[in-house]
Amino acid sequence: MKSLGVVIPTRDSMALLPAHVESMRPWLDVARQIVVVDSDSRDGTVDYLKQNLAGFPVQFLAHPPGLYQSWNHGISRIDSEFVYISTVGDSISRQGLLDLLAATDRLDCDVMVSPPGFIDERDRPLHRNRWPIHRILQTLPLTEPTRVDPLITFLLALNYLPFAILGSSASNLFRTKVLQRCPFPTDFGNNGDGAWGLFNALHIQLGIFPACISTFRQHRKPHRDPDPTHDADGRMIEHGMQLLQTHLEAHPSWRPRVAAPEVQRIFAAKQVAQRWRARLKEERRRLFPWSLNPIAWRARHRRQQSQARCETLVNELLNSPQSAFSREPRPNLRSLPEHPDTVCVTHALAAEADVVPGT
Repeated sequence: MKSLGVVIPTRDSMALLPAHVESMRPWLDVARQIVVVDSDSRDGTVDYLKQNLAGFPVQFLAHPPGLYQSWNHGISRIDSEFVYISTVGDSISRQGLLDLLAATDRLDCDVMVSPPGFIDERDRPLHRNRWPIHRILQTLPLTEPTRVDPLITFLLALNYLPFAILGSSASNLFRTKVLQRCPFPTDFGNNGDGAWGLFNALHIQLGIFPACISTFRQHRKPHRDPDPTHDADGRMIEHGMQLLQTHLEAHPSWRPRVAAPEVQRIFAAKQVAQRWRARLKEERRRLFPWSLNPIAWRARHRRQQSQARCETLVNELLNSPQSAFSREPRPNLRSLPEHPDTVCVTHALAAEADVVPGT
């Protein structure tokens, strides 16, 4: 079995820490190393972990507050082949973690994503199923771990923004060297996961593990947009498309696939959705309540309409005979068909974005 490292980020986590440690005990022996990254805890978090993780290969690090900064700092100290981020409050089963590790290794994936179940702050089950990974599995009910073609990964990550294709990293497994080479972005507020999934989609191998083996604790997160005047979602999409253009310049063989009409329609629909999303945010920043603003309601309706079209186009692609998914999951899956024409991504967006049906 390949080696596993675990990163536990903490900051005043005592309210959930005892239950979290108990949830970890069944699989702690699987971990070759454990790195705790604490950010200025003053409630006894570090002392509790030192007492309750005694006997395990644990290293304690201190890092200033910052979610993804702390993750990256802890991951930089991992020398095991794979790394699991154990977020306090979330949990994973022993067998699930072992199966996730085996599947990631067998399919030679850089990240394996799985769908979590949901609980509230009082441990009560929540019946919600709207994360990207859940919606993908609703569209394409896989029964075995499956590799995804990188272009499909990019389209999925683009389609679901601002929601992260990774979902919760406490439900996933990563190849350590990939995260060390490509750390989580820290300039997109609380959506570094979403940015990471889009920015790295073209050069990583994503896998989907369809079984639910973990729980995610629903809790409120403060919105942290580092630059309210420049929409973070728009910046992510713009940078992602620039990365795709750079990839096409370095790999000309990709151009026919990206030029396929079904791919270009997805790009165009997403750009329209993002324009309306940005317009809605602009209207919501006005002094009077946005709910009384007919322009804001129109922008909201058009955003929903264009995003629904984008998702419909992606679902049609996933279910097409040429899809990179296979009903018989295996290490090497088919890619999108080639198209005889080539096209510049930026020009295609400019040409098609304003004439997408249904907008």
